[in-house]
Amino acid sequence: VLSIYQVSAFEAAPCNATTLDCGQSFFRAVFHNFQMAKHEVVIMPFFIKPSLKMFSSVDGGPADTTLTDLIVQAVKRGVHVWILGWDSAGSEKFLPFHQDTLYESLFVACGEDHDHLHLMLDTSRSFLASVYYLPHIKSYVFDRKIAFVGGLDFAENRLDSPQHLRPDPLLVQVTKDVDHVTGNEKPWQDVMVRIDGPVAEHVAMVLIERWWTYCKSEGYLRSQATRPLDAVADAIWGVEKSFSASKWKGYQCSKLPKPGTLGTVNISIIKSTSSSAPTRNDIEISTPQIQSMGLPKRKSQFAVLESGESQL
Repeated sequence: VLSIYQVSAFEAAPCNATTLDCGQSFFRAVFHNFQMAKHEVVIMPFFIKPSLKMFSSVDGGPADTTLTDLIVQAVKRGVHVWILGWDSAGSEKFLPFHQDTLYESLFVACGEDHDHLHLMLDTSRSFLASVYYLPHIKSYVFDRKIAFVGGLDFAENRLDSPQHLRPDPLLVQVTKDVDHVTGNEKPWQDVMVRIDGPVAEHVAMVLIERWWTYCKSEGYLRSQATRPLDAVADAIWGVEKSFSASKWKGYQCSKLPKPGTLGTVNISIIKSTSSSAPTRNDIEISTPQIQSMGLPKRKSQFAVLESGESQL
């Protein structure tokens, strides 16, 4: 029996799919899945606001729990939390949004358990940084069994109901001003899809592949080498906390996520021979093409069977 492992796969797979209209039901589902996660949580956001109270610890109650709270609770239980964000030469300056500081806050919050928290900002694979490199992926996976894909980030106005009532004490509370007369953010209409089954692992493979390939790319080497220059450029541009420590960046590639399992292949070869010499059989195994553009085409692998034993 050969187990076939892969860091990427995009093929049809069975699943059950349920739509979640607006953020309220989605955030509630995320809270419950964080509580039930035993091994791994995958977070692929466009951006996050980890210190906002966006989750309710009581069904039907107001938001009283932050993403930081959920992550700290998970890593203390021994759950590995993987967060893959995106960054470019222009995202911090034009959004503006200094994700380094937010990731560092998560790193510090986890304390001695930070070895279970894995953070990465993918800055593109080429040696020259791209201004336009900013994948808009918003997907989340729990134990590679349940996944959520769609348009919602963990941010202020993403927590909303289909009715878009204002004021609403169950939503994120903000300071009242001319732009927030009700104490809530503006309404946000969006949707997520909850899926389970083998396809949930395929969603996780997006993070797995990008993590493995980014750590081997020129883009990663460039981002590490130019960190002081980036900080100076951000400061000149006026990005807040440009010179803040980013200790988490030293751990981005210290661990890699476990590759996904595509399945097993049972191979049995019966061959009659008068010779007592061991026989050798080469069996080609074709794996799915990796999804990143510009990377070398994946090579076929061969299982070598000798005297009844297998090696890959």
